Amino acid sequence: MASNLKKDAEWVEAKKKCRLNDETLKMAREMGAAGGGQRRGPVC
Repeated sequence: MASNLKKDAEWVEAKKKCRLNDETLKMAREMGAAGGGQRRGPVC
């Protein structure tokens, strides 16, 4: 559960840094979550 909070914080930071809107952020999270169990975080 703590890792989910960390990931959420990373996505919030990426949203600010990369100037993502809500729709783009949602798509990025979905694409990152489809990594077959590997951790994928936000990258600008």
